[in-house]
Amino acid sequence: YRKLDPANPSSLNFVRHVLENREQQLIAAGDFKGAMAIIEQLNQIDPKNNDHLIRRDHYQRQLDNENYLINAFTKNPANPTNFFQAIYIHGRRARTNEILTAIDTFSPLAGEDPKNLTLIKNAYGLIQRWGDKAVIDEKLTTLTPDDYAPWFDLAQTRLQLQQTNRAAQALKEALTRFEKGTESYSALNIIDAIRTNAIFAPLREHPEIKPFLEEAEEN
Repeated sequence: YRKLDPANPSSLNFVRHVLENREQQLIAAGDFKGAMAIIEQLNQIDPKNNDHLIRRDHYQRQLDNENYLINAFTKNPANPTNFFQAIYIHGRRARTNEILTAIDTFSPLAGEDPKNLTLIKNAYGLIQRWGDKAVIDEKLTTLTPDDYAPWFDLAQTRLQLQQTNRAAQALKEALTRFEKGTESYSALNIIDAIRTNAIFAPLREHPEIKPFLEEAEEN
């Protein structure tokens, strides 16, 4: 490889391109602090481009906002919105330990409110803690037994755990309620989801599930 020459425009363009790509990667990961460090380097090699400083200021505002939301959860961890926002931020950074800490903090304060429990089980799903998620899914089926959505979610979780027969049982419960048109917090058409979502492929021909799909197709 040829040595990069700071006085050579081609060399500067190459460095600028590499740094800009890295900046975008960091932003995609939600790492605003890292992106601002890259911008400082870009500003050194291209000081006449005011866009660098505009982006830096934008990222700083984003970082300040994230810190504000994290602090809001720290100050008031019983607030479901604060928990949701903290999980979202930590999830963007793939901070598994911080997500688990947030769950452990919020869970004792959540009570048995189905909405709160749904936030917790979604957080477990985000980090693929399927066993922990299944516990919450099962609890939701007892708290809202007539709602098809918790049963449907439980079926998906059991499939993640490779518990095919138990997943079929839960999915049958979901389909029975969905067929009856019982009230649900979800607007999802689970028949369509079963047909199109690859995770349900092992159950489409299951003798407990196939009749529901065939009946829906006839109608």
